[in-house]
Amino acid sequence: LSGVPVEVGSSGVEFSMSFLVLNTNQPLLILGLDQMRKYKALVDLDKQQLTFGGHGGISVPFLPPPTQVRQPDLPREMLGLAPGECV
Repeated sequence: LSGVPVEVGSSGVEFSMSFLVLNTNQPLLILGLDQMRKYKALVDLDKQQLTFGGHGGISVPFLPPPTQVRQPDLPREMLGLAPGECV
């Protein structure tokens, strides 16, 4: 999807972004470094927020962690497990 208007939080500030749609039921947003640079995004892990527009910009909270994370079904050999060994 190209040129999708995205409102940052409830600020009324909109950006035009491009997206790839993933087949998942999890609420998530993955921003690449190119997008983060373009919108001068700052990641604040202490405050659990992302600020667009640099210092003094518009801050939005991170999405809450999912209540239950489903681990992908990976082949045993990718996990380095021996036959009969549990995860």
